[in-house]
Amino acid sequence: MGYSLSFKHKEWDDDEDQVLAWVQSDPESGAATVCLNTDWPKHVPRTAKALESTAMHEMAEVLLCQVRELLLPYYSDKLINTHIHKVIRPLENLLFPVA
Repeated sequence: MGYSLSFKHKEWDDDEDQVLAWVQSDPESGAATVCLNTDWPKHVPRTAKALESTAMHEMAEVLLCQVRELLLPYYSDKLINTHIHKVIRPLENLLFPVA
């Protein structure tokens, strides 16, 4: 079973780490929300390529939401996130190589 998908433009509320986008998922309702930060981080170039790369990255996160939820009872979110990004980053770099 997949997730219903929605999009929001909202402020990132974590002062430690500045991101352009993130995914919030709720396995109980089967909903996933892709959030785009209202404040574009300074370290991210303001280009169509950066936005396309971010969109692909977040869609990969949505595809892996169920895997994340299955692993959460057994592993820390930080460890799961590290390994999910070991899958996403090479794909992102292949599709959107840095010049």
